[in-house]
Amino acid sequence: LMTHKMWNKIKLVPAPIRKVAALGLTILSPESWDKLGKVIYKVFNRTPPAYLGDKIHKGAGVLPSRDIRELYKKLVSLWDEPEHVVLKSQEPTTYVSEKDLEPRSVCDIERMMVTDTLSYLPDDILTKVDRAAMAVSLETRVPFLDHELFKVAWQLPLNCKIKENSSKWVLREVLYKYVPKALIERPKMGFG
Repeated sequence: LMTHKMWNKIKLVPAPIRKVAALGLTILSPESWDKLGKVIYKVFNRTPPAYLGDKIHKGAGVLPSRDIRELYKKLVSLWDEPEHVVLKSQEPTTYVSEKDLEPRSVCDIERMMVTDTLSYLPDDILTKVDRAAMAVSLETRVPFLDHELFKVAWQLPLNCKIKENSSKWVLREVLYKYVPKALIERPKMGFG
């Protein structure tokens, strides 16, 4: 959903202007942006976001994207050109890197959901949960990945999953009946 919203804004700006803006944002190094951010945020008596310079550079890197697929790939990739990290290497074929592996009969949002399910979920989130739990001998469960629940969730139409720019809509509606909204509508707190 975030990528879709971002693309809907980015695509309104002509590509040449986005390329120039990206170059402008990368004139300063991430460290310089961090220093400048501290000064600017201090004026407003606020704390700057962590890794501000890195985030600005990552944002600059996605601005020239030609379509939502390229934007998604750049957002989920740690390295834009991994072959520059390991000399004489080649990025392995993945659901993210190969257009031929993408499902064809779904919309952009559902295609990104499928790709996340096949890559980000098992290769990142679930791996981190497993390692963190095992490091302290903690047994964990991921109840929303029960295969029966998962199958039902995938069969729901997209408008039951996303409504009025709110993700997990049907889940939220059920939770509101049993859990106070203040416990549900909070900022995400990820592993980072």
